[in-house]
Amino acid sequence: MKIDTSFDSAFLQLQNGVNKAAKAASEVLKAVGSEKVKEADAGSSGTASSREGSGGINVSA
Repeated sequence: MKIDTSFDSAFLQLQNGVNKAAKAASEVLKAVGSEKVKEADAGSSGTASSREGSGGINVSA
């Protein structure tokens, strides 16, 4: 039981770290996406941005 508890704790810490990394990556992608929208066609940038964003959500979930 002690091993299971420490494993669960480590897993939760890992998951928390992954979620934080995913949020940080999402913020970076939003910033990059907004820059791309300014520079290029808004339609194509928006599509790429939303695809990468949904990938981040899948990873964090």
